[in-house]
Amino acid sequence: MPCSACGVSSPVTDWEFGSGFDLGALAFDFWGWPPLSVRFLVEFRRELGHRTEEQSGKF
Repeated sequence: MPCSACGVSSPVTDWEFGSGFDLGALAFDFWGWPPLSVRFLVEFRRELGHRTEEQSGKF
């Protein structure tokens, strides 16, 4: 999709939406868990091979 401001095309998965937002089709819900550790999140992102965002509370 081309950028409306500059006309450059890039995959929508490369777009930057700002802190706390991402576009995706995969979500994990760790219901009732304590906050996830930084170490866990780093490894999780590494295994997925994609950037991730954390959300707290209900979607």
